Amino acid sequence: IDSIGINELLRLIEEEWGVVEKREANIDIVNEPELRSIRVAPITNVLDIDNYLAWYKSNVYHQKQDDYYAIQLKITNGNISSKVARKLAKLVNNFSSGELRVSINQGLIIKYVRKDSLPYVYEELKKLGFTKVGFDSVADITACPGTDTCNLGIANSTGLAEKLELFIEKNHAELVFNKDIKIKISGCFNACGQHSIANIGFHGSTIRDENKLVPAVQLLLGGGILGNGDGIISEKVIKLPTKRAIKAV
Repeated sequence: IDSIGINELLRLIEEEWGVVEKREANIDIVNEPELRSIRVAPITNVLDIDNYLAWYKSNVYHQKQDDYYAIQLKITNGNISSKVARKLAKLVNNFSSGELRVSINQGLIIKYVRKDSLPYVYEELKKLGFTKVGFDSVADITACPGTDTCNLGIANSTGLAEKLELFIEKNHAELVFNKDIKIKISGCFNACGQHSIANIGFHGSTIRDENKLVPAVQLLLGGGILGNGDGIISEKVIKLPTKRAIKAV
């Protein structure tokens, strides 16, 4: 835009659009599940009632369909082993609509669970390690793979996410119920971890230490989603060497 101007850019887009191959796509309509066929789980007494109530408050919500609830699973970095995934799939098939939805914050959502099934499903999820409270809260941090698997990654975004979540859970437990602030981390500036629209964001970078380039993280503040397609881009605040950032946590 700086070099050719907005009008020329729009003209080129129109020109390209004229030669792009146009194809019709078939859209499959997903119907509502047959609610009568959803089973009720066995009656179960929950032993750790305090954690159950906290989990219910932060991770469960009542659907518009009477007597049906959605369960949200907080999963650090979105990592699940295939062995655990198969067990989770069996539970979902038996006591819900039989589908899992992936959330934008790397979690999972189980829809159409009967109210009377919640205690049993909770106990089964606990065996799989999926009853951590704080879904979509300050303590539910989104992070791209970073240096774990990405060739562009500069920072260990997944490791920083784990450290920050543990710090929040240990020192600011009340924030697991706060859904107003979102923390997102990218391993580089490309924003795969959505850091640019986070209230608190980090992205991988480098910083010069004498004659060496050292891995670093850039802290950004003030971004967010306003709704209706509007948002605010976060602004850069300070850059820290990655090791110092993790040690500070």
